[in-house]
Amino acid sequence: MQVETMRDLSSLVRSTRLSRGLTQAELAARLGVSRDWVVRLEQAGTRLEVQKVLDVLVVLGLQLDVHEAAQPSASSSTPAPRATAAPEPPEGKKPPPNDSTPQGRPAKNDPFAFLTKRT
Repeated sequence: MQVETMRDLSSLVRSTRLSRGLTQAELAARLGVSRDWVVRLEQAGTRLEVQKVLDVLVVLGLQLDVHEAAQPSASSSTPAPRATAAPEPPEGKKPPPNDSTPQGRPAKNDPFAFLTKRT
């Protein structure tokens, strides 16, 4: 599934949770968050802590696979995809987190920084 917006990510989380047979309360308990937090995530809420969103993907057996976006052609009006959801890698093969800007400073005020590869 292509993940380009928070709504896309929210839909992916909800559909995966349901396919795993988990309630919002069960997912919340596994994450150590409130059910309300899970509801806000599934409704594409803003101001959600990025690490907790990433934790949801791990609990649901999903991995965020980030690719460099292709340069759109001059005739294209559709933005290039920013990220896709991929199956969880084999045990012990998780990629390192990218929690800094290209200049090595922590990313600020960008709740979707983990969705784009910075070069």
